[in-house]
Amino acid sequence: MLGPNEVKEVNKVSLSADTVKRRIQDMSSDILGTLIKKLLSAEKFALQIDETNYIKNKAQLIAIVRFVDEDFIKEHYLFYKEVPERTTGEEIFRVTDDFFKICNIQWSNCIAVCTDGAAAMTGNKKGFVSCVKQKNPTVQFTHCCIHREALMVKNLPEELLNTINECIKIINLIKSRAT
Repeated sequence: MLGPNEVKEVNKVSLSADTVKRRIQDMSSDILGTLIKKLLSAEKFALQIDETNYIKNKAQLIAIVRFVDEDFIKEHYLFYKEVPERTTGEEIFRVTDDFFKICNIQWSNCIAVCTDGAAAMTGNKKGFVSCVKQKNPTVQFTHCCIHREALMVKNLPEELLNTINECIKIINLIKSRAT
């Protein structure tokens, strides 16, 4: 517990909106810096990238990175950026590549990229995948399993869909009662 003297010291700390904003930015920069140092020391990494239009009908790009850190596979959000132009594969690559350049991340260290199956991602000439292949021809690409499952469920016969939904309900019930 804090004593009266410590409470006085804590009360001296400014909590204006600007101060709080600055402190949040400082913490964010520190976290990103630590992540980048670990990523660069890991040498090899895998990237998962997706774009969405959920907020204010503006395109956002999210990148998740996986790498080995102290003998464990770590997964972290790398960035969340607005895509200022149209969401073409080239523009998605430009936003990602700009971030990589600022952070000194080398495409040659990227061993795998996971995306959805959208044309902007997988297009042969101008898709994100083809842009990455120009930087690193050996990188492996995978299609996100969650997107595959979502696509699969759209075309299931009603009986099978009902069965899957019942299984989900049973699993959720079991999980909710687990100790």
